[in-house]
Amino acid sequence: GMAARPAVAAANRGLANARAFLATPPSEFAAAAEVAARKAACLALEEATSCGASICPSWMTCSVFLALASTLLGSALVGTLDSTLSLRLAAVPLVLCYTQISTTWTVSSFVGAGISLLLIPITERVKDNSRKCKLVTAFGYFVMGFGFLILAPMSAAALGGSSTSTLAPADSAAVIYPAMILKSIGNVIAYICVYPDMMLNVPDDAFLEARVTATYSAMYSLGWAVGPLLGSGLYVGFASVELCLNEDALPPSCPNNSAADFCSSLEADEVSRNAPSAACSCEWQPKNGFDGEATLVGLLGIGYALVLVVAAIFNVGVKLVAATTEDLTEPTAVRRASLTKVRADKGGQLAMADLKRRLKRAEITIDRSMLPVTVSTTAE
Repeated sequence: GMAARPAVAAANRGLANARAFLATPPSEFAAAAEVAARKAACLALEEATSCGASICPSWMTCSVFLALASTLLGSALVGTLDSTLSLRLAAVPLVLCYTQISTTWTVSSFVGAGISLLLIPITERVKDNSRKCKLVTAFGYFVMGFGFLILAPMSAAALGGSSTSTLAPADSAAVIYPAMILKSIGNVIAYICVYPDMMLNVPDDAFLEARVTATYSAMYSLGWAVGPLLGSGLYVGFASVELCLNEDALPPSCPNNSAADFCSSLEADEVSRNAPSAACSCEWQPKNGFDGEATLVGLLGIGYALVLVVAAIFNVGVKLVAATTEDLTEPTAVRRASLTKVRADKGGQLAMADLKRRLKRAEITIDRSMLPVTVSTTAE
């Protein structure tokens, strides 16, 4: 009797399973067939994305490309202008001394750091929406470009025109300081959402995320490496008039400027012993090099902001179907916001067009009725 109990228990379990199988409604068989179809489609998608030679890696979507371009362009534009900004501050009519220039840099940097801390809640609110991230980045580029145009100051003459009227007074320190702060604020806003937007389109793979992050850092460093070279070249290329700066902007070279404007009498005594330079201008004039450079850099920043606005309008970088069986076979929840999370206000539809396009490249056809892609999204 004791030896027969395991066999009896196994028989009872088998009978219960048989009854459950016979009682299973057809809808559950259809659900099982749907899961099997999802697995087959996912395997085909993995094969389609892994086979064949490609110029760019599989993670290089349009949204990731724009994020890397934003990183490269942002650091390059700031590096271009910052490398020659001291020439603007030390030249007539401002003639700031080295201590004043350093203080200006310090204050603008602290303002940028403080603004970045204040914008953390905004980043938390938009980090899961690629469209909003691009709009924030575009706004940062617009503010930064506008600050550049004020620092120039922008004029038609700087770009070869005939009008000498400027966007802002060239001799007003009250305009220069707010422009420096605008530059720092715009630079911060232009960067706070670039990385979250980029990672939204990267699969949940630690090694792949490390590669993308390394590429992001490389683009930032490359921009700062190229920026100063571009800045010096643009400054020389736009310079038709040389402005007096530092000691050359003080008497006896420029009698209208007072040595008392310098930071200390020690600096004034030191510079008064230098020989005057007759080649420079004691009054601000357009085509001095910096105005053309800063105008071009500012217009590039505003132009790129418009590119990002267009990308946000057309929602470039919409989530793709994930190339993992687990994400397609578990439609009730999405484990990570940066994978194939589809916002509920968009109807919860996966990018079916992208899936069919990839399957077509792999010479695989799939009927839409055999692969429903409506999912229920659950936020973490």
